[in-house]
Amino acid sequence: MKYIRSILLVLFVLGSLTNLGLSFYIQHQKTLNTELAKTSINPCFIGNGGCATVQTSIYANTFGISNPLYGVVVFTILAILFALLLVSVWNHDLAATLRRAKGGFDFVLSLLLGAGALFSLWLLFVQFFLLHATCIFCLWTDGIMISMAILYLIFKDIVID
Repeated sequence: MKYIRSILLVLFVLGSLTNLGLSFYIQHQKTLNTELAKTSINPCFIGNGGCATVQTSIYANTFGISNPLYGVVVFTILAILFALLLVSVWNHDLAATLRRAKGGFDFVLSLLLGAGALFSLWLLFVQFFLLHATCIFCLWTDGIMISMAILYLIFKDIVID
């Protein structure tokens, strides 16, 4: 069971770090207004646009904040929490400390993953049905986020052991 838990937690850490990197990249490109906005990076799976269409649309910000910045914050928190859980698999002192905060960890992880998955579903809807344009980086980020939420829902008892 220890090894299965470790493998799951490594996947969660890698997923969080991958999405953190993608979020930084998208935000960096938006800030620089270079390739992303000027050349409309493709492939675009539907419509005439690509990343530039998605990242310069009215849906690129939520409550006045760039969507990738939400990703930077959420994926940083997720990476830290999952890394702590991973270290606790092998460090018994940390495991004992975290066991006391088990409910809090579960609540925060469930909240972040659930809200992130719902937000990702909304962004996929926006890309496919409202903008008729897709951003490959956004598709990867959304897919990984939804996959992480589903995996956590299925294996929550093992992950938060």
